[in-house]
Amino acid sequence: MKRHPSILIAVTVVATLASVHTLGCGATRSARSLAADKVYVAPGELDKYYAFLSGGQSGSVFVVGIPSGRLIREIPVFEPRAAYGYAMHETDPRRRELEATGGLWGDTHHPMLSEKDGVFDGRYLWINGLANRRLARIRLDYFEADRIIKIPNLQGAHGIAVVSPNTKYVVVNGEFEQPTDGLVTNPAPYTSVVAFVDPESMQVKFEVRVNGNIDIADTSKDGRYSFSTVYNLEQGKDMGAMIQYDRDAVAAIDIPAAEKAIAAGRGQVRNGVPILDPADNEGLLTSI
Repeated sequence: MKRHPSILIAVTVVATLASVHTLGCGATRSARSLAADKVYVAPGELDKYYAFLSGGQSGSVFVVGIPSGRLIREIPVFEPRAAYGYAMHETDPRRRELEATGGLWGDTHHPMLSEKDGVFDGRYLWINGLANRRLARIRLDYFEADRIIKIPNLQGAHGIAVVSPNTKYVVVNGEFEQPTDGLVTNPAPYTSVVAFVDPESMQVKFEVRVNGNIDIADTSKDGRYSFSTVYNLEQGKDMGAMIQYDRDAVAAIDIPAAEKAIAAGRGQVRNGVPILDPADNEGLLTSI
């Protein structure tokens, strides 16, 4: 019988591919199995760490176990959630608080944990409500929001931070500028504020004016300074004007200096909160 080389080649190629496929998949499964073993957390056991992730326009915070990667819980904050019985009933205090501070929806961005001696202590987590200038506090013994406040004199509560090492304040950046005196009939100059909130009472203790759009927040480890990134120092009102400069600034606020100025009565009170103007308080604000 006449042999056909093309048929023999085809059979050989198929056999080779089958062998490679079998060995390759076996090796891949083995590698994946080893990787899975490193992050596996058995049912009933706890992860070593937990990540708290902002939910954006879900108005919530997601809790993810590390290393397992499991979604442990979604914590509703700025929106009602039937699955948890959260803010659903008209008499629910959380629902009333939401209605009083800006409505039954939100936009969360920057979760921040409480600290003791510079270490996360697991008591509280704060989350911003960008859309309605709110700040919420979550109790981590229950994984539920227990306080929600509306912060006066700013638009867009964006970056937040706690003042190390013992959570003296929660710092909240007002991202979007507004008229200095809060009146739309007097649009210039525009400015914004950084708010300092008492972590226990959830009261805004004082605010500091900062020109530009205030974005991300952090603090020094010794508790002296709060830092905020600032864009649009140009104070432009359209995109072209806002991006004239490729670098803007970091605003450093001297917290003890601010406290002394407040104690001396140098804050201008608006909507019940004293506001410090760096122009009237030398050394209060350094723009880097």
